Amino acid sequence: MMLAGRLLNRLRADKERFEWLLAALITLGVVVLELKTGFLVRVYLLAREHQDLYIDKLYLGSIAACVALAFIGVRRSVRLRAEISRRVEAERHAKAIARHDPLTGLPNRSRFIEDVASTIQRIKTYGSSSAVLLIDLDRLKTINELYGHAAGDKVLSETAARLRRVLRVGDGLARVGGDEFALVIAVNFDEDIPVRVAQRAINIVNQPVVLGDAEIRVGAAVGIAMCPGDGCDPNALLHAAALAMKRAKKEGRGKYSFFEEGMDEELKSRAITERELKAAIAANHIRPHYQPLVSLKTGEVCGFEILARWEHPTKGLRMPAEFVPVAEDTSQISELSYRLLRQACEDSNAWPIGLTLSLNIAPCQLEERDLPYAILAVLRETGFDPRRLIIEITEAALVRDLDMAREILGVLKREGVRIELDDFGIGYSSLYHLRELSFDAIKIDRSFIQELRGDDEKKKILGAIINLGHTLSLATVAEGVEDESDFALLSELGCQFGQGYHFGRPVAAREATRLVDREQVVA
Repeated sequence: MMLAGRLLNRLRADKERFEWLLAALITLGVVVLELKTGFLVRVYLLAREHQDLYIDKLYLGSIAACVALAFIGVRRSVRLRAEISRRVEAERHAKAIARHDPLTGLPNRSRFIEDVASTIQRIKTYGSSSAVLLIDLDRLKTINELYGHAAGDKVLSETAARLRRVLRVGDGLARVGGDEFALVIAVNFDEDIPVRVAQRAINIVNQPVVLGDAEIRVGAAVGIAMCPGDGCDPNALLHAAALAMKRAKKEGRGKYSFFEEGMDEELKSRAITERELKAAIAANHIRPHYQPLVSLKTGEVCGFEILARWEHPTKGLRMPAEFVPVAEDTSQISELSYRLLRQACEDSNAWPIGLTLSLNIAPCQLEERDLPYAILAVLRETGFDPRRLIIEITEAALVRDLDMAREILGVLKREGVRIELDDFGIGYSSLYHLRELSFDAIKIDRSFIQELRGDDEKKKILGAIINLGHTLSLATVAEGVEDESDFALLSELGCQFGQGYHFGRPVAAREATRLVDREQVVA
């Protein structure tokens, strides 16, 4: 009896099976009753004897109603089973979607956290170690803006497919953010393993993605956190990897970095700088200072380079190295550049009409199609002649997207703006770049000037660079001219313009005006 009671209770819990069994039992009971007593036959015979009472018709009607009800019950049960199956499948599919990225098919962040938790449990059980790697893609936002989100989706899908090839047996891969992927790998206390995996990931992501006639390159920065060394909490490990990744991004494209103590404080300090920088740009607390550009032939000031200085309310005057990289990383550099240019154009109203202004453009800005139009708009609004503006770009900018650089600089050149290649000699420049982008001048990096003293070989290289400029009809500018001997040597080699502390340090607009009033800064 107890067994029957348990079975009945279990069946009641499963409503569908209970209804099927109840129908079967009723049918079986009717059959047994007929076999033992002949009940149905007797009712039928009684109906035949008393036809005047229409018992036979009531009997047949009852049988038909029972059959109809049985059919309806079976049909309803079948439909109910199908609906239950559909809902179970829908719930399974919904759970799968909730744990996977629909674009790449990879596990998402929540599933990755579960995978890391399982890995940590194995570490605690067997005494091994693992690493969490966070991979951040460069330029995805720019690709979406230039080529559309469909192109960005293709880059993400292709990147996911490539990263799958990096995996070893037992490794886990997930997409944990818009442009972030994460790996959890077994390392067995060997830090060379995450380094090799990180380098493979960087190399494979850096390969071009073909979109129609265009080849798109994205880079990657990788942050690495070790378990148990950096913690045994999945979220904490992912956070540590994120901090390390930010350090890797600061060191340049294609870098990786391990988590270190103190990174969290560094990140908090960076967050404060970002907030203060945004407010400072909006309030015009970052002002242009001007360093003179001097003709080495006449000693006269012929222009100024615009250099940013942040007048911080508590930390005093802050140099560009302290905040310009932050402005680049947070996409504030263009707004800062336009404000500095506008103020410089207004300040130049007090100077002779022929003086030039030189403005540095960051490599990331050469990926913004509206850059030249925004610059030209500032010139029109302030009445500054485009022929007096010199745009300086570094050699590093040329390797990011040469076609885009050519298009942007071409718009400016057609309006009369001059283009100067900054830091010449230390990067990726080539005769091809000089020809393709039609530069007007090259600025020789200060490292050449600083290493000249007592080094005849360096003097020969410097002379060759200056002669190259003359051959290509490019003006030559030397930065880092610190004393009279630098000035004399550069003049002897035929360099046309110089810039450095020998001629003057960067100064505010009022001091720059006084400098202009002097006929010569050097005799």
